[in-house]
Amino acid sequence: MNIKKIAAFAAAICVICGAVSWNTEYSTANVSYATENEDANKITLNKIGDKVPLSLGGTTEIPKWYSDDESVAVIASTGGQSAEVTATGKGSTAVYAILSGQTLRFDVTVLGIEDESNKTVDVGTVTLTNARSEATVDLTGANAEDAVWNTSDPSVAVVDEKGVITAVNKGTCKITAVYENVTYVINVVSEYDPSVVPETPASLLCELEFSNQNPTRSLKFEVPSDEIKNWRSTDESVVTVSESGVMKAAGSGNCRVYVEVQGNLCYIEVKSTYDPNQSTVIELGEITLTAEKKSQKLTLNNVAENAKIEWSSSDSSIAAVSDSGLIIGVSSGSCRVIAKVDGVEYGVNVNVDFKATDDIPTTVIRGIGSTATINITGMSGEIKFSTSDSSVAAVDKNGKITAVGEGTAVITAEFSGGTSVMYVKVVKSGIIGDANDDGKVEIADATLILQYLTNKDEYQLTEAGLYNADVDGIPGVTASDALAIQQLDAGIIHSLPLVTN
Repeated sequence: MNIKKIAAFAAAICVICGAVSWNTEYSTANVSYATENEDANKITLNKIGDKVPLSLGGTTEIPKWYSDDESVAVIASTGGQSAEVTATGKGSTAVYAILSGQTLRFDVTVLGIEDESNKTVDVGTVTLTNARSEATVDLTGANAEDAVWNTSDPSVAVVDEKGVITAVNKGTCKITAVYENVTYVINVVSEYDPSVVPETPASLLCELEFSNQNPTRSLKFEVPSDEIKNWRSTDESVVTVSESGVMKAAGSGNCRVYVEVQGNLCYIEVKSTYDPNQSTVIELGEITLTAEKKSQKLTLNNVAENAKIEWSSSDSSIAAVSDSGLIIGVSSGSCRVIAKVDGVEYGVNVNVDFKATDDIPTTVIRGIGSTATINITGMSGEIKFSTSDSSVAAVDKNGKITAVGEGTAVITAEFSGGTSVMYVKVVKSGIIGDANDDGKVEIADATLILQYLTNKDEYQLTEAGLYNADVDGIPGVTASDALAIQQLDAGIIHSLPLVTN
């Protein structure tokens, strides 16, 4: 293109090599045209995706740019007095450079010649609000960090080198990402109002990931259910949430789920890779376990009788599952049970609306590698033992439990007369009486026990500390445990734990 002096600016327009949107803030009054050479104001682009740079000379003012029809061509600032025109569709339009005293127009024609080596992909529309002022999008076949990102209007939304789009003000614009021979276009609709005072600062509860293998999640709270309310998702195309807090993936992307807990605004950071069109799990529906129906056997149809099935629960503190597919309610909440067989996954959503933990016996095993044996009294016939978490506790065919790692597991014993369940807590090896886990037994341990009994929220004992603190021979941590440690420290007694008759 041969660009000559433009009389309206008494300056040169240089060809150098973005994208940008119409801004209705500016009118086309005072439009100046180059009269010395009309061809200097005409731009012809052969193919969609072709670009041409523009630069204004003779002025230090930074112009505003816009296009009459962004479906044909967009124009974006590249800094200073420069911009870049990009063909987006076949046809003709005009693009403008706006200064405080005048507007310069360029006529753009896109011939629309097909070019298989370059293509444009419409990624869709992203809506930004005060509740969700940032967003990211997936680029099919490209890593976001390897693409070159640009915004058509930084006064509406900006984008960083990783593809994180951030709202600046109300309006619309286009975000483009160029990767190799593909230009990805994201339409941004911003409802963000910077003048609005944000809501009460929210506290992060946790981060959750959703996928086709784990599309349903929920949280457990140690507060009354009527003090947990106003669940909402900032993007229901990513995750939906029920009034009771059951979150279900609807698509891929990132968003937040807000909830009020005892009057405090909290949120969950959500990342979802769920694809509703490519589910790899055969859904078996949903079951609910209650105080009247504490367990349910899950049977897979069209599966060979001797097939090896791997059962797992997404949260065994809510529901455990045995090797035979018996799902057992443990405490209130929702989780997911998955059965894998011959490369196929079967999934069922499990809701538990009762707390069984008070009725389930607990065995504490101290030290990794330590063992315990299940008392099989009252169990008849063949007994099948299984564990909900083999990384915490393993169990063999004779009921011998081996501690593998710190944590809690549910051990299930199935026999001809029914099913028995027990908790196994594995804690690190320690010293009896060492409530504060410092490797010594002294008056500080007795003090911590008394503080814990007075205010458990402020003064906490670890799992191992709770076990070490119980020294008086009576199950449970009480003030008499603190007294026994004081007596040991004073030399009144010479060993712990105390032995009761």
